[in-house]
Order: sequence, then structure tokens, then C-alpha cells
Amino acid sequence: RIPTLEMTRTISQKIREQNIDMRVTMIGGCHDPETMDQLVAEGACDIVGGARNWWSDFEYGKKVYEGRAEDICPCIRCNKCHVPKPSFWLTCCSVNPIIGLEHKIDRMITPPERKKRVAVIGGGVAGMEAALVAQSRGHEVTLYEKSGRLGGLLNCNDGMELKWTILEFRDYMIRQITKSGVQLLLNTEATLELLEQENYDEVIVAVGSSPVIPPIEGIEKIPFYTAVNAADHETDMGQTVAIIGGGDVGTELGIHLAQKGHEVYVLEMKPMLAADAPIVHFRSLLEETWRALPNFHEMVQAVCTKVSEDAVEYQGPDGQTHRISAETVVIASGMKSNTEEALKFWPVGPNIHLIGDCETVGSIQSAMRAAFAIASNL
Repeated sequence: RIPTLEMTRTISQKIREQNIDMRVTMIGGCHDPETMDQLVAEGACDIVGGARNWWSDFEYGKKVYEGRAEDICPCIRCNKCHVPKPSFWLTCCSVNPIIGLEHKIDRMITPPERKKRVAVIGGGVAGMEAALVAQSRGHEVTLYEKSGRLGGLLNCNDGMELKWTILEFRDYMIRQITKSGVQLLLNTEATLELLEQENYDEVIVAVGSSPVIPPIEGIEKIPFYTAVNAADHETDMGQTVAIIGGGDVGTELGIHLAQKGHEVYVLEMKPMLAADAPIVHFRSLLEETWRALPNFHEMVQAVCTKVSEDAVEYQGPDGQTHRISAETVVIASGMKSNTEEALKFWPVGPNIHLIGDCETVGSIQSAMRAAFAIASNL
């Protein structure tokens, strides 16, 4: 965020030094109204432009005018709105589930027949969105979260500077829950008996997913971290870290640890790191970042075959076995749905809905859309 401001000031100054009679507009991801005011007030630019601001929140301008910046849904800069689609006119947004559906959304949403008592189990992205949408339709909503905080897997990004957009989105969602009429029950694990006792009209289950632990020789004998808890244990890690799994999650974690001074080796079976990240802008920026870090080591087409307390072995593209000395191992091999946990609520009755990762492991985008689709038709 800071480099953007400094770059704007520098470019504006260069233009003004040329005595060119023109207005200077700053564009490119400026979302915070206070930052915009600061840029104009300082003379860094005359106008601040925006586009994704209104994609992530249709009421962006209205909320700025009313002084409600804290209620603006922040863009997370995932750039999925830039991803080519089969039709030029179709696109999507991770945090605004209506984007791409505007032409038919009225036909997709049915008016509520009556006020219902709704239970939402799980306070991650899907659970929070489902609770907010159901409450906005006039239902009486109770949100159960067995831990002491909302956020779910988004909390895994705590302390990761490059994930600031995700943390801003998490904080926005939590603010909306606390300001809504949703009854929030933290440190409360929902049970089948509890739900049956409360006799809810609808039950939405959003209990998420858990890390996949691959069957690698020796993995059961050594202490290791997963991408879910690694950021919480950064100070416990050794100097050299091997990350098994180089999707966008493993790659971003590797960048974070390398920026913190660790010697990082990221092993990925595919021919490229972060292959699942949006190509336009997003992945290219990731690659530019990790290639600028001399202590970040990219190991592609590398299949991990064995781990021990001080090393990782893998088969490289040459078919040979290679060995990396590593004091710490982190598993970032994806997630699996908590299906068994979700299905224990199935006997509660016919009006039960599974959404988010516990139904199908996905992303913020898929979780938001699933939650919106179910809750907007209760």
C-alpha cells in the first residue's frame, strides 16, 4: 500500500516539474477513502479513479458520501475479475457474489414466505455470509462458532504482510456480524441434540475443511506444521524451511517466511509454482516477488518421497533423488472437506444445507456464492 502512495507522489511531481497543464489521476487499487483524501490534499494527484471499488461493493460511493468507510466491502485484489471467461461479458468477484449474475439475479432470489429461525454452524467466510444474508431477509439467525473468534481459515493469514487484503476482508465481515442482528455464540459447539432442542426451521452447516497430510515416508515420525498453523508458529521454526506443496497458498507462505529471513525451499509437483493463481497480474506479481528473494528456492516437478527430522528427499524432473537439509517442514498439500463432521447434523431434518468447504473445498469466491445462493432463498 505504501509503495503505491510513494509512486503516485513521484510521478505527479515529475509531471508538475514539466509545467504541463493537465490533471493528474491516480488509479490502480486505491480503495480507502482516507487515503484518497490524503492524496488529493497533498497535491499528489487531482482526481482518484476506481473501478474494482464498485465491483466489490455496489454502494461504495454512497457509503463514502455517508462517512461509512467501515461498512465498505473491501476488494481483496485477487484479480478474478480479470480472468478470461468463455463469454467476454461474464466475470466474477470473490467478495461480491452478485457480480456476473446481475442480468438474472431477480429470477434467482425468491421472496421469504415467512420469518424463520435459522441456525448457522461455523463462523468462517461461508457461515458469516449466510448469517448476514439470512438476517437481511428478516429471519432470526443464530451463528454458532466453537472457537473464540470468527474468521475460520482466514485467520491463518495473521501476521502475513502480503495477505493484508484478506485480513481486511475478514475484519469487515466480522464487523458486519457484530453490527447486525445475528445472535453470535462464540465458544459454543453446536450439537445435534442442541439443534433438535431449539427446533430451528433451517440449519446451514459451514464447518469448513482440514489440511491434507500426504502419505510421505517418515511424515508420521517428525513434528511438522501445516499451512493452516504455520504462521502462528513462525518463531518456533528453524532457519531452513521446506514447504511441501507450491500452490498459491504454499507459495505465499514461502514468500512470507523468506521475507522474514528464513531459507525457504518450496517443492511443487507441477511445472510451475502458484499454478492455481489468476494469471493476469496476480501470479506475475507473486513470481516477481519470490524471484527477488535470494533465500526463496523454487523446486518444480519435484515429488517429495521421504522426510526426516533434518531433511527432505524428493524426485526431481531428472528422475533422480535429491536431498534438502531442512530444520522445519510445512505441509501445504491442499484441504479436504469436513464431510463427516457436517453430516452428523443430517438427522436434524429436511431443511439442512451444507455450504462452503465442508460441501466442496473451494475459495473465498465459491464460499461466498454458495452462502448467498442458499441464504437468499430461505
